[in-house]
Amino acid sequence: MELKSKELFKNTLDSLIKIGEDCSLNTQEAETLNVAVNEMPLLVPVVGEFSAGKSSLLNNCIGKKILSVAMTPETALPAELYYSENEYDEGVRADGSTERINDLTDAAKKYVCVRRYINSDFLKNIQPLVLVDMPGFDSPLDAHNKAIFNYLDKGSHYVVITPVDAGTVSSSMAKQIENILAFGKDCTFFVSKTDLRSEEETTQVVEEIASELEPIVGYRPQIAKLSQNDVSLFNTFAASLNPDELFKKQFLESVKDECYSTKASLNTKIAALRNDKEKNRRAVEELKESLEKINAKKEKMIDAAKSNGYTSEADSVANAVGSALNAELDTLVDIAANSGKEALSEEINSIVQNTVVSKIQTVISGVSARFGQELSGEIKNLSDILVEYNATEVMQKLQGTAESLFDSAKSAIGNWSKDRVMMTDGEGQGGGKGGAYKAITGILAAATEIFSPVVEIIIIMLPEILNFIFGKVQESNKREKIKESISSQIPSIKRQVREKVVQVLKENSEAMITAISEKFDAELSKKQAEIEEAMQRSENESSITERIALYEENIAKSEKLLEAIL
Repeated sequence: MELKSKELFKNTLDSLIKIGEDCSLNTQEAETLNVAVNEMPLLVPVVGEFSAGKSSLLNNCIGKKILSVAMTPETALPAELYYSENEYDEGVRADGSTERINDLTDAAKKYVCVRRYINSDFLKNIQPLVLVDMPGFDSPLDAHNKAIFNYLDKGSHYVVITPVDAGTVSSSMAKQIENILAFGKDCTFFVSKTDLRSEEETTQVVEEIASELEPIVGYRPQIAKLSQNDVSLFNTFAASLNPDELFKKQFLESVKDECYSTKASLNTKIAALRNDKEKNRRAVEELKESLEKINAKKEKMIDAAKSNGYTSEADSVANAVGSALNAELDTLVDIAANSGKEALSEEINSIVQNTVVSKIQTVISGVSARFGQELSGEIKNLSDILVEYNATEVMQKLQGTAESLFDSAKSAIGNWSKDRVMMTDGEGQGGGKGGAYKAITGILAAATEIFSPVVEIIIIMLPEILNFIFGKVQESNKREKIKESISSQIPSIKRQVREKVVQVLKENSEAMITAISEKFDAELSKKQAEIEEAMQRSENESSITERIALYEENIAKSEKLLEAIL
């Protein structure tokens, strides 16, 4: 599929790399991003309500019965669907390594997902989109959580399918959508199996679902209709996803950053060429000292984080979980009385998951912002120097480092670049071009690593809690007794959440500090190198005026490139 935005971004980055080569700039990040623009697939997880016909729908799109439509072990794993003339399957381990597999029966025990390479015109034509067949709502509860969590910082967009005979969006699906949106992702909505209802009935269902989704997504969404026997299924599906817009959203901010970065680097070099040798020497020394301060501060912060109790952060998450469960207590009582253990388990898990995902974002953002502020405090002396070198945006960028590291689109690019390095050099040490995006994966990945085990601890403890509750239910069917038994377990849930939040924050604090400090190191080292290169040129070149004119000419080019993509 030809995408205008892809061609535009590729040409923009090619031009920025050429400017960098002509002006002796570091083009590593631009080159890494250019590879991603050309090769990175845009993962689109497909989530289906119970009996949505998701796998049947995807099989019809693919043109062959590849995906199991029954409840089998492999359906508990996400399956990424790639186009390939040669068909084969790969298992992806938790560390990102892969191996070819011939039997998917035990895949869920070994891998976090499978990649299925299929010879299909549909998959070929929607490239660079890669659909991900997510575990259905009839899969084990922990399969939903792990699948959703695994793709929050990798997926570009989500497809949500509700069967027309459901007539409504389930409570569990509504909460999953809220989780997806909380991570900055968007959704496209479909109603499936429309051939099972009349046009009038289908329209009524679509209107009802749109009304239910409006308060969740903040606008009244367009909902496409899908009939499993529709010969125009591919066109409906692909057009509704709008691949060009998805691609633009994925890469626009990163390409803009490269335009701004190129302009800033050229301005710094111009300032250095105009300054005298002694002034440049002092600036380089100040930058070197700041890098040493950042490294020393990082080590102190890591040591301090190990002894931090994270009491207030853990309390805020645990109290939010307790409040959410208490607010839904009457609903939980109804479910316990009328629908049984499994339904109550799903509802409690859904409430906890939704609360933890939304709250942990705030907690991690606060913790990482505090880390960023501490590091910024070590280099306050650089403000005046950066002003002199037309680099005021560097300090602003560093002060906003923690916030920028939560950008889900950039995190997805970073994850893909990191995995690509692992596949090409077998090491994944960040020494190659993929290392340029290493830091931006840290904070968002830390967030997913934090709330995933917090929610999983609830799944582990739920059987004990439910046994207690249903022991009371069997003793008495009175609502007050049921309510009392559920309410009595909320403190236990809060305690488990609190303990787990403290544990995972301690375990991940070093990764967060390292990710932020790496960004500081990269930006300051870049400025140091630019000033040093300009110093060398001023000593060896006779015509500084011509060099400045070259830089100014390329600043104008970078500004035009930026205008073209806005």
